Amino acid sequence: MQARLGDTTGMTDRAMVNALLDRHGTGRVLFRNVRESVAGFPDRELKAYELDPAGFPASDAGSWSPADVRTDWLTGLFESTEEKFLVICSRAETAIALDRYLSERTTLRSVAFHEGLDLVARDRAANYFADTERGAQVLICSEIGSEGRNFQFAHHLVMFDLPASPDLIEQRIGRLDRIGQQHNVMIHVPYAAGSRQHFMLRLIDEGLNLFDGPNAAAQLVFDELGELDTGRAGELVNAAREQSLARAQAMRQGRDRLIELNSHDPGVSASLVQAIKAADSSRELEDYLEASFELFGLESEPLTETTWRVRPTEGMVRHSPVSLETQDRYRYPELPEEGIAYTYDRNTALAREDIQFLTWENPLVEQALDLVASDTTGNSTVIAIKIQGVPAGTMLLEALHVIDCIAPAHLGAARFLPPAVVRSLITPQLQDVSESVPFSPWSDVLDISRDALVKIVSQQEKGIRTMITQAEAVAEGKFEPIRADALARMTEQLVSEVSRLKALAEVNPNVRPDEIAFLENQRVQLTEAIDKSQVRLDAVRLIIAA
Repeated sequence: MQARLGDTTGMTDRAMVNALLDRHGTGRVLFRNVRESVAGFPDRELKAYELDPAGFPASDAGSWSPADVRTDWLTGLFESTEEKFLVICSRAETAIALDRYLSERTTLRSVAFHEGLDLVARDRAANYFADTERGAQVLICSEIGSEGRNFQFAHHLVMFDLPASPDLIEQRIGRLDRIGQQHNVMIHVPYAAGSRQHFMLRLIDEGLNLFDGPNAAAQLVFDELGELDTGRAGELVNAAREQSLARAQAMRQGRDRLIELNSHDPGVSASLVQAIKAADSSRELEDYLEASFELFGLESEPLTETTWRVRPTEGMVRHSPVSLETQDRYRYPELPEEGIAYTYDRNTALAREDIQFLTWENPLVEQALDLVASDTTGNSTVIAIKIQGVPAGTMLLEALHVIDCIAPAHLGAARFLPPAVVRSLITPQLQDVSESVPFSPWSDVLDISRDALVKIVSQQEKGIRTMITQAEAVAEGKFEPIRADALARMTEQLVSEVSRLKALAEVNPNVRPDEIAFLENQRVQLTEAIDKSQVRLDAVRLIIAA
């Protein structure tokens, strides 16, 4: 350790590990997480059911007929609980036939999902299954149901048949075994003694151990077994077990622990999770959007406890700068005529792919914010109010300036100089009293005619212009320390990082010269962008004391 790190006097074990990672770990530019290092995954539990061989397909478990012994078994399994079941079959015709049988012969609510459906129909089927109040209890899928869809709101998986592919088995289980699953995944598999399904069950369970957890080597081992002769079941199962254990051991020995240690820091991830939970529990976004919908004349109605629908109405407020294409009626951003269903609840969004999950980064939300920020309505206004202690006829000019830092997005200038608003409140004596008079919406505005206000502004135009000029100077003065602080923090961070990389390059050949050049060039560009940033008048309000 001494030779690798130099003087480690006074360093804790964690500090030495961090130093080792920094100097010799490829984790500086490469990340790799493994399931074992990330909490939140469920356990898997296999429930195998031995059925009467007389009614079980001996060699082709993918086929089905009403006389199939699995028919009554399935019906009894579904009726034993009100919980949801995902059933996956190898063939679309089997899924369709099973769904038809359950719909016609039982009172169970089921729906089929297969490649014969178009995308809209598939979404409709998946959403019917996801509905927790009036949705289907059973979703019967062909193999396409094992790809891409997230059904972690259910935890019962029925493998009607077992495909001859460990990767497909893992894909099937992966529809339920994922982060967000609140229960152990129950895997239900029917078989008949001596059938090919029984052989595949033993091979996958006893040989490859896929029903206990993922096995990265499973497909490789399976491919090396050769012909799957059921007469050699015991031999093949033992061979699969031995090869699987050997490959797993080799993979563990070949793992780069430095990469894994650098990829997942529990302390950092815990703080991120806490921040996400805090954001999810906040009502700020919900309150803002509901106010926005009401302001622009949209109609929002609840669908369930966690979902709503918003749609345009004929009474929508028209935006001022309308184009010829939109002058008939202003369209709210990203909102179609029929409206959209949305939720603020993350779990609901995970379960319902037809429901939009609204966050501050959602396109609809971003455009709703841009709509207000880019609108010139209200950017300049005149009000008359009674202000205690201020003589009647006194004018105050309130100005809002924003900081403009024009830089390419890849530079990330907002890390150091984020968007900000500078407020000033100028008196007739050109003093800034914004510190002593906080911002107020001034709800008690006096009702004075527009003509009277226009006349006052016209008579006082010269003084108003002088106050605006003073507000510019005040804003610039307030902005200067902000700009200086941003420049200092950026310089300190990037200079420190360049120095670190240069030192690392002496002991680690993986540090490339272009990495150092990239950071140095970034510092030059950011320095220029921050130096040229300036304040811009965004809004002004003339307040007349009455």
